[in-house]
Amino acid sequence: DLFVLANNDKMVMAVHAARHDWKRDAAHHDLLRSMERGADADWWYDEGRLYWVFIQPILAGAGNTSEELGLIVVGYEVGSSIAAELGLASGNQLAIATDDAIVGSTLPRRDEYQLLARLKARNLPLSSPDFPLMTDHYAFSSIDVRSGDPVLIRCYVLMPLEPVNLFMRRLDRTIFILGACAIVFGGLLFGFVARTVTRPLDNLAAGVRALAEGDF
Repeated sequence: DLFVLANNDKMVMAVHAARHDWKRDAAHHDLLRSMERGADADWWYDEGRLYWVFIQPILAGAGNTSEELGLIVVGYEVGSSIAAELGLASGNQLAIATDDAIVGSTLPRRDEYQLLARLKARNLPLSSPDFPLMTDHYAFSSIDVRSGDPVLIRCYVLMPLEPVNLFMRRLDRTIFILGACAIVFGGLLFGFVARTVTRPLDNLAAGVRALAEGDF
C-alpha cells in the first residue's frame, strides 16, 4: 500500500501510495524518526492514515565490498479491514484511534461517533469495566500502538457486555426456576414422609381409644 525510496542521506526520492496521496515531507519525517530509533519496522501516520512499514537498505555488491545506496520502505495500510481481522481474532470489537481521529474500527457507526467525541473531549480512560455507548455497554482496555512524536495511536479492545448480561439474566432465571422446583419437590417429599411416619401412630392411637371404650 505504500512504497518509498530514499537515498543514502535519508532523503526521500520517491513516494507511491496505493489509495491516498502521501506527502513526501511526512514520509521524510517518519523515516528520520524510524532511523533515529533504529527500527526496521515501524508505524507511520499522517492525516488519518496509518501504515505498518518495513525498512530495508539497498545494497550494491556483496561481502566487504558491499555499499549502501539507499533505503526502500514498503508498508501496509491499517484501517477498518485490518481492524475487522484483529477483532475477529479477539472475538471483540476493536478501534484504532488517535486523540482526535479513528483510523479503523469494527464498532457500529453510532458507537464510533460517540467514542470519537469522548476522544476529542479527552475524557476517555485507558480501561474501564463498564463503558456505555449508544448501542451497548462495553468493558475495554487499550494499548499504545505508536507513542511519541508526532501523535499517539492506541488500540482499544471493547468487549460488549450485553451478551454477558443476557447470559447472567438467563442464569439467574434458571437458578430461580430450579430453586422453586426444589422447594415444591421438597415440600411434597416432606409431606409424603410425614404421612408415612405418622399414619401408624394415628392408627395405634385410634386402637387405644377404641380399647378404652370397650370396642375390641
